[in-house]
Amino acid sequence: MSNIGAIAKQEVASFKNKSVSLTSGGKFNQYDTIQRIIKYSNNEFWDCSNPDALFYQIGNSRRELYSKSIDVDSKEFYPIGIGKTNWFQAWILRVRFKQWVRENRFSLTLDEVSSDISLFGSSVWKKYTNESGIVVIENADLRNLYFDPTVKDIIDTPIVEIHYMTKSKIMSLWKDRYEEIIENASTGRDEENNEAETTDIKYRIYERWGEYEDRYYHYIGTGGGDNSIEMVMDEIKIKNGKPKDFPYYDFHGERIKGRWLGLGTLERLFHIQEQVNTLVNQNNEVNSIASLLLFRTNDGNTTGNLLDAVENGQIIDSEDMQEIGVSNRFLQGFISQLKVLEEKANELCYINESISGETPPSGVPFRSLAQS
Repeated sequence: MSNIGAIAKQEVASFKNKSVSLTSGGKFNQYDTIQRIIKYSNNEFWDCSNPDALFYQIGNSRRELYSKSIDVDSKEFYPIGIGKTNWFQAWILRVRFKQWVRENRFSLTLDEVSSDISLFGSSVWKKYTNESGIVVIENADLRNLYFDPTVKDIIDTPIVEIHYMTKSKIMSLWKDRYEEIIENASTGRDEENNEAETTDIKYRIYERWGEYEDRYYHYIGTGGGDNSIEMVMDEIKIKNGKPKDFPYYDFHGERIKGRWLGLGTLERLFHIQEQVNTLVNQNNEVNSIASLLLFRTNDGNTTGNLLDAVENGQIIDSEDMQEIGVSNRFLQGFISQLKVLEEKANELCYINESISGETPPSGVPFRSLAQS
């Protein structure tokens, strides 16, 4: 039995724990970046010790606008042919392609690509043949892909994809070996410390495309360990320096030198999101103080909390009791700073009036708006 399962498990651990240097003193960890993006998209702090802190979301709305601006429709895939023979072949291809789009919900896959590029900066397709022999293209989950984060193209690196499968799914794929697979596979909660999404236990299955002992293999198994199980161990031919039938295809928005992951909307706004959250929580604290009802008096016989100590209609015996006026003097500064940060966020995400739907300033020609 090969040791490729242990290599796959080690590559996953290295991807999670090791950062790469993009510049002198600048570190980048793709796993942490993706996790931070997901937290921000779900209105969660990356690191906050105050459980009552407010998260002021500025990224999701801009992400949706950016996603719509780069969206591709299946109607834009239109084969053409020159000449009678080629024209007829192209017509047949268009008919078959439209049918394939409907049957495989390809339009939704295209929507997922633009959504992932907007969210993460990059997206990955996976092409495979299903049980019926039909070619399927689906959007891969970047949270489950592990590879060298410094490559330009995903085909240039060994790649590990973790699948979380239920018992019934494992039985449908490997019905003759499912008992030993389930016995040796770890569950999705063992190393991730995550609660199961459903009552069904999900088992972790490793799929790896990459070199092993000077040859290129497609491997599917339960991972490293003395009891690891190999379900697939196929040698892949190399053609023109690339592995044949490699199933992953990557797409990117704005690229950054030295790393594979593109620059998504939420990552553009990492620092602005932090500043906005700080401002909002400072203003919330000031509002809490400004909402207090405070009194002052020189009468030593009047003590305690008036709201707790007196009854409705009771007369307070005090010669100089007065209310202390407390106001939020930070409010105008808060509004001004928040507006500046919102405008900067629009600038970083290329959001203008033509995309956001806002009314442009007076005097802006229609042609300029349309071109924008």
